Amino acid sequence: MLGTEARRFADSRVDRQRWETVLGACSEAVAVLDGDGTIVLASPPLERVLARRDLLEASFTDLLHPGDVPDFTGTLVSFLAEVGVSTWSQWRLRRGDGAWIDAEATATNMLDCPGVHGIVVSLRNVTERNETFRALQESRRNLEAVLDIAGAAIVVTDLDGACVLANRRATALVDAGALDQLDRHREAVLAAGHAMQFDDVLEVAGGRRDLLSAIVPTFDADGNATGLCAVLTDITDRLRVSAEKNELRTALQRAQRMDSLGQLAGGIAHDFNNLLAVILNYADFVAETLGEDHPAAADVAEISRATERAAALTRQLLVFSRHDHLRLEPVDVNTVALQTESMLARTLGDVELVVVQAGHPVPALADAGQLEQVLVNLILNARDAQPRGGRVTVAIGEVVLTGSAATRRGVRPGRHVRVDVIDEGDGMPPDVVERAFEPFFSTKPKGRGTGLGLSTVYGIVTNAEGHIEIDSRLKEGTTITMHLPIVDADSSASSETAAELDAPNGATIMVVEDEDAIRTLTHRILTRHGYRVVEAASPADALQLWDGLGGVPDLLLTDVVMPGMSGKDLSDRLRASAPGLPVLFVSGYTDNVMDRYGLDAAGDSLLHKPFNAQQLLSAVQDVLGA
Repeated sequence: MLGTEARRFADSRVDRQRWETVLGACSEAVAVLDGDGTIVLASPPLERVLARRDLLEASFTDLLHPGDVPDFTGTLVSFLAEVGVSTWSQWRLRRGDGAWIDAEATATNMLDCPGVHGIVVSLRNVTERNETFRALQESRRNLEAVLDIAGAAIVVTDLDGACVLANRRATALVDAGALDQLDRHREAVLAAGHAMQFDDVLEVAGGRRDLLSAIVPTFDADGNATGLCAVLTDITDRLRVSAEKNELRTALQRAQRMDSLGQLAGGIAHDFNNLLAVILNYADFVAETLGEDHPAAADVAEISRATERAAALTRQLLVFSRHDHLRLEPVDVNTVALQTESMLARTLGDVELVVVQAGHPVPALADAGQLEQVLVNLILNARDAQPRGGRVTVAIGEVVLTGSAATRRGVRPGRHVRVDVIDEGDGMPPDVVERAFEPFFSTKPKGRGTGLGLSTVYGIVTNAEGHIEIDSRLKEGTTITMHLPIVDADSSASSETAAELDAPNGATIMVVEDEDAIRTLTHRILTRHGYRVVEAASPADALQLWDGLGGVPDLLLTDVVMPGMSGKDLSDRLRASAPGLPVLFVSGYTDNVMDRYGLDAAGDSLLHKPFNAQQLLSAVQDVLGA
């Protein structure tokens, strides 16, 4: 039937000539097919597109890519069932040179149309367009791949705020409301016409995230704004690390300043101790000479008492400078806090003292007396901060400090006792907080306080390998927090025992001391109690005198820090020729000097300056009797 229609069309010479004329003038690639799919007419543009002159009487299926033949066949079948319809398809056609082109085809069923009796197929070569489209798709895939490995979230929106493009990192931020953030900046960025940066905050998965938003407007080819492109960088971790670095830098600067102040304070205390030792002992000599009934005896006693008070101040300086001697042993901070509460509860006036204990023992390696001194100082300062009454809370607990938390505080990672002393006073400004631990710094009126309270606390806590810090805000009160490492309850520092012995008659002691006043004082005390004394003003003098002694002295009594050679080095030199020589070291410093000069805290005896006659004689007897 279809063949009959085609022959009828072919026999119509007038119609054929008319169609050939029309197609010859047509600028489109057009073919007329019969019902079997055979080409009966073809326009010159179609011949040029396909580079073929043999299209007439050719089967259209021979031109098609095998993969597109089923679609074409289905079109013919549908045309038989439904006349007068048009369909659109995209087929691949083989050119005369063997190359394939992409073509958009519109086929119209005109088999029953008088003068036509065929299927009119209009073809448009879209090869370049499709290649461009595929290239664009490839570029987009490459762009998306690049965006997905970017370290930041990237979002592109149109002028209405709708998301046009987003990489994977942006998904969570978009879900959390990042587009709303962009909307808030839209007008400013479009008005500026260039990139701008903003600091934004988003709640993502229940946590706060800090974002650095770099936003730039996008434009079309005519320069009209089309939307925004935003690069959202999550800087939460960067800000945290930066804050930790700043805290560490501040802590280091504070530690360096406190260490410098400590060295200065320790040096002053050392020299001052020498002077106090002379004053104290000569006052005792005068008192012994005058007797208790002498009119000046009370004056001399007052000199001694003032000297002892001055010695107490130097001990506070030595605590701050880490030069004081501590008896470290496991101390339950709960127990010390309750003892302090019992001692102070009735002395705080209108201020209530509340102690909140840890739920279990929290033993810290500390000097029990000095730990109590720490709590007393902090509680009394908290009381003074509330002249109109209030509450002081001492809260004790256990915490674990690890990583940056331990590093920032300069302590070893692990379990720590945390003690918070909290007041409800007016607080302190930042400049006062910054200097609060410095010796002699005080905000109290002149004549009230020495300015050594918090510096002493600082020294005690750091000596115990702990950390202390102040959090204070004006009108909100102050919290002083200290952390002390927790130890096993059976850990303890070794303790020294001293056996009291009678002074041996005729014992010889070599005294090596570069301070003339101390050396003279020591000589006088020892000789008054039956000792024979050989004096040396320096280690070099001691070495020169050694060979002329005619025998080994019973004891070497030497200062630790002296010009040219330390007392430890001198003792080593003399013990090389006299093994077992008893040595008593003397210094205005203690632990720091022992560590620095290699003294053994367990085996070497050390006498602290300033000392009185009884302390000196007792120390000498301890060493000689060991």
